[in-house]
Amino acid sequence: PDFLPGMDTWSFKTSNKLKQIEKEYSQRLLKSSQTVAELQTTITSLREENSRQQLAAERQHQEAVGRFEDEKRLLIRDNDRGIKALENDAESYYNQIQALEKEIQNKELETQEQVTNSRQKWSNS
Repeated sequence: PDFLPGMDTWSFKTSNKLKQIEKEYSQRLLKSSQTVAELQTTITSLREENSRQQLAAERQHQEAVGRFEDEKRLLIRDNDRGIKALENDAESYYNQIQALEKEIQNKELETQEQVTNSRQKWSNS
């Protein structure tokens, strides 16, 4: 009978201690749940940001490829025009050379005729 009042005190202390431990673990659980929720929110946010950045990078890549292709087409067009201009110049020079060769031949024939005429005049005189 003397130990019963002590047991009640011990039982009361133990019960209070258990309630205190339960309260602490409930607080820890709540804090852990909040931390997990915050981390999940952060992960979701980071995934969304990553997706946005990937889309932006892909869009920038496509724009760069488009600009490159445009520049390539312009260079090819300019190169083709340059080649055509050089071909036209070459043809013009070729035609000028042929015209000059004909002119030289005509001058040579003229000169030969003059020489022949001069010889005939000298031989007839």
